[in-house]
Amino acid sequence: MNLVSQPILTGFLRLGDLMMVVLAALMAHLVRFGDIDLSANYSIVVLLVCLIAAHVFQMFRLYEFGELSRFLFQAPKLFLAWTVVILVLLTIGFLTKTSEDYSRIWVLIFFVFGFVGLALLRFGVKQQIRRWQANGRLLRKVAVLGAGEHGERLVHHLLVRGTGSVQLVGIFDDRRTRVQSNIEGYPVRGDTEDLLALVREKKVDQIIIALPWSAESRIFAVLRRLRTVPIDVRLSPERVAYRFPSHGFSELSGISLLNVFEKPLSPWQVLLKEAEDRVLALLILVFISPLLLTIAILIKLDSPGPVLFRQQRFGFNKEVFTVYKFRTMHHVPHDESAVPQARLNDPRITRLGSFLRRASLDELPQFFNVLQGTMSIVGPRPHAMVHDEEFAALMDEYLARHNVKPGITGWAQINGYRGEIEKDEDVIMRVQHDLYYIENWSLWFDLRIIILTVFKGFVHQKAY
Repeated sequence: MNLVSQPILTGFLRLGDLMMVVLAALMAHLVRFGDIDLSANYSIVVLLVCLIAAHVFQMFRLYEFGELSRFLFQAPKLFLAWTVVILVLLTIGFLTKTSEDYSRIWVLIFFVFGFVGLALLRFGVKQQIRRWQANGRLLRKVAVLGAGEHGERLVHHLLVRGTGSVQLVGIFDDRRTRVQSNIEGYPVRGDTEDLLALVREKKVDQIIIALPWSAESRIFAVLRRLRTVPIDVRLSPERVAYRFPSHGFSELSGISLLNVFEKPLSPWQVLLKEAEDRVLALLILVFISPLLLTIAILIKLDSPGPVLFRQQRFGFNKEVFTVYKFRTMHHVPHDESAVPQARLNDPRITRLGSFLRRASLDELPQFFNVLQGTMSIVGPRPHAMVHDEEFAALMDEYLARHNVKPGITGWAQINGYRGEIEKDEDVIMRVQHDLYYIENWSLWFDLRIIILTVFKGFVHQKAY
């Protein structure tokens, strides 16, 4: 039995994180007070931090095995998660009026020591993973039972997607005379009895049955024989499952269901993103209020008409909302059902409007949309409703952008996909980046996009 496995490794990491939190608290107490004799009050705080950290670290996906070998990618997420833990602790202290009972210097040292310790632990884990992967100890030895069409598809998938984590030890089939002799260079080694012999030699970690689900009698017969050995047995999915992202299985009334699509954000993630949006939007609006007032005055002086441009757009779950922008075009009545996109040297754009659009300053009033709850700071950009319908007809996945709130900035925009859409490829690339953002959302991803927007997301050659 191989005790080096991904679940065991992440389990020990969870335990190691909690031990590192306790060690950091003791070391902070030693530096601040000269001993490690924690009083009852400080012990309660350390226990509370452990409980908070366990939930926050899980929420920030710090235990996903695929990221543990990428220390430079995970370190910023770890810092942000640990900061959230301490902020939650300080908030609890403020609300319960107990913050005065604890040394602020101790909290600061605890914060620093905690992050350093947690980071060093993960750096060590990364190094150990590299060593285990080099000698093959983290490879999961998989045998495939079924050499027909289903087995061929599964083997190809394992060889393409399982690099570094899966070792194919053999392909087996009870109907050897009816199937090909090898798949992707791997020979069919025998039947179920040969597979059972290999299992008893402890050379297999998992068996995957790659038979059509319609062959119930064959599957049940194989399962009865495999039940006699202590090993993981899995049933390969039908062809349709390969076309959807993997979200595992769930149980309903005793029936196992394949999870195909899920809400992009969990309730906790929605709450976290809402808090992020409201707090940051309020702070930003306070900071840029003089700029907003200056732009408003300049718009009134530049051309007649209202300061703000209002237009209905589709938002979360395709609900209609009113988006706010600074007016950048001459104020003339127009048909909402026919809204041509702004183009280079567009005569509708005012002198000031041209500058505002190039610098993306016309988008600043949308922070009021964020405070209203109709938009997020980060998310897919909302298009004019007529363009929304046009692009939705172009590709089926387009409307999946509405599974989260639209944003002022987004992953597509900072990667250069913004401004005038000249060809179908522009729409496709935007949607692909938007869907990547939705499927991989995290608080750190949002902050990363916001920071990148500050440095390269405002001015763009297609912003006209």
